Amino acid sequence: MKPELTQAEFQEFVNAGKTAIWQYNTLYQIDYSPNIGNGEYYLRKVCRRASSGMGVTRPGRFIAMRPEIAETYL
Repeated sequence: MKPELTQAEFQEFVNAGKTAIWQYNTLYQIDYSPNIGNGEYYLRKVCRRASSGMGVTRPGRFIAMRPEIAETYL
């Protein structure tokens, strides 16, 4: 299940340059679509790590980070 964030939370992460979100072993990217409503942010699934071993975060938790840092977990 994707992290559920408000548009204000999305905006805060984007302003901080944190456009990648790891939730356990799934990497999401924050994207913006001007065609949704008046323009909205949404999460796009980028990839999923093998489920063997530890996830990047604990189950049910997520962490937002810059894309170059998120790539180090791949």
